[in-house]
Amino acid sequence: MSLHRSEVMPDGPAAGGVRALAVVLRTQLRPFLLSCACGLANQGLQIAATVLGAYLVAAAVTGADPAQLWLLGGLVLGLVALRGLASWWEAYVSHALAFFVLAQVRGWLYRAFVRLAPGKLLRRRSGDLVTRAMADSEGLEMFYAHTLIYLVVAVVLTPLPLVALAVLHPALAVAAAVPLALLCSAPFALRRVNFRHGAAVRAQVAEVGNQVSDVVGGLREIVVLDREGRHRERVRAATSQLAAAHLRQGVRAGLESASNQVLVAATLLATLITAAFLVSGGQLEARWLPVAAMLAAGATAPVVTLFEATKVWGITTASAERVFSLVAEPAATPDTGTLSPTRAAGGYELHDVWFRYDEDGPWALREVDLSLRPGELVALVGHSGAGKSTLAHLLLRFFDPTRGQLTLGGHDLRELTQQRLHELVAFVPQDVFLFQESVWWNVTLGRPDADPAAVHAALAAAQAAEVVAELPDGTDTLVGERGARLSGGERQRLAVARALLRETPVLVLDEPVSQLDTISERRLRDALDAARSDRTVVVVAHRLSTILRADRVVVLDRGRVVGDGTHPDLLRDCPEYARLVAAQWSLELPVTPPQPCQRE
Repeated sequence: MSLHRSEVMPDGPAAGGVRALAVVLRTQLRPFLLSCACGLANQGLQIAATVLGAYLVAAAVTGADPAQLWLLGGLVLGLVALRGLASWWEAYVSHALAFFVLAQVRGWLYRAFVRLAPGKLLRRRSGDLVTRAMADSEGLEMFYAHTLIYLVVAVVLTPLPLVALAVLHPALAVAAAVPLALLCSAPFALRRVNFRHGAAVRAQVAEVGNQVSDVVGGLREIVVLDREGRHRERVRAATSQLAAAHLRQGVRAGLESASNQVLVAATLLATLITAAFLVSGGQLEARWLPVAAMLAAGATAPVVTLFEATKVWGITTASAERVFSLVAEPAATPDTGTLSPTRAAGGYELHDVWFRYDEDGPWALREVDLSLRPGELVALVGHSGAGKSTLAHLLLRFFDPTRGQLTLGGHDLRELTQQRLHELVAFVPQDVFLFQESVWWNVTLGRPDADPAAVHAALAAAQAAEVVAELPDGTDTLVGERGARLSGGERQRLAVARALLRETPVLVLDEPVSQLDTISERRLRDALDAARSDRTVVVVAHRLSTILRADRVVVLDRGRVVGDGTHPDLLRDCPEYARLVAAQWSLELPVTPPQPCQRE
């Protein structure tokens, strides 16, 4: 089946929650209408075959002409065959529609992850995000493959058997309509409970995913610290709560099924009893009695089929809320810029920059005025929580300043396209992430078309060439999940090689030598010195050896820049910096009275 793609929404519906379920269908209107047509044919042919079969039985009992019986029998067989074909075609078309939409939704989720990262994902748990991408999106299949189609079928087909009953005798239609109305209203009476149970199930599925993700990610620590029992109990508690939520959902669904069966039986009985009285009173021919019964059954069939699907409507709506609320969430840093400068001439300029993570939270940065020039290696230093990493993340535009202006090459970062900014700036985090791919794949991630000579030069500059040479398959060696086959220092070297290979005019590093031995550290610093000739290099520094190689040192304390200058000048004029250096050297420096730091 060829699916219609002319209205594909690249980033998903603007609306979040349940409304987005219907909005998504705008992209696949023709396949949806085809699915509805197949559903109508399937259910309509079933009703027609059963009603005609009932008339065939009545005709045989009343002694109809054999030729007429053969004709009726052939028609019934033809309807059954057509119904089988329609049933298969409905299943194919509806599931093709559903699975294409699910693939589209997962694409939107991926783009949402990228759009929200990292600022808006920092406080979300990875297990919850995986659950939204897999289990919650999978939960939408029932809606697109069954529920909405069955709703259309029920609305169109249910009145037709009632009209046929009214043609036979109005009393028959009235008798069937009363319990049928109760049948239609029963699920709506329980809809709030349905929604509540569905939300509880999806929330617990996410919690189980979180617990399992924590166990898998922290398995080494759990084993070393002998906490297997504690975490096993946490997983057991989460799964027990999920089982309880499923049980509540199942009890309510069972109650709905029981009420549906009772009301279906009541519809048939009411129709049969009314027909029997009409036959005994001479107001209806006896041959129409089985036909009336099958018409009543035909009126209930689309409704029962619909409500079998809506028993899990609460789970579907909860899944939709979790999926589309994430898809519709605004970006952490909106990509509204239009500029794509060829180079970052002029480096960074920060003018009265303030930043906090939450609207009512404390300031992580305040009153920051700073220049970071090309060809300069600047070290950001300070105690833990001083704002070093936050400032580095602003340079990468993981976040936008709450106040003030941050420019690169004379352009506000918000004026640059995200793609161009990423082409201008390379980043080496302290906690390096490597994919379960080869060394070559990971190093060339930011420049997949790099030639072998450039790749090997970057590996050599990052002091990783010898490490790679010792691997069993060299650059083709799989590094394991998150680089598990490599040591922390080896992962760090590959991350540095990846950044150097990109040859960006700006390089931001978060202590790139924290896990290297002394010799490798010195060699890597020499490589960074050589690479900084025409680059803006910013290093979040924790080691004194890193600080001493910097052209300038920026001292941060409680979000403020309290010192900016060379190492000798700051050691003389900035007590905060002197204390940091003393801690590194393990020396007791004379305590000087607090005084303002002198800035260049």
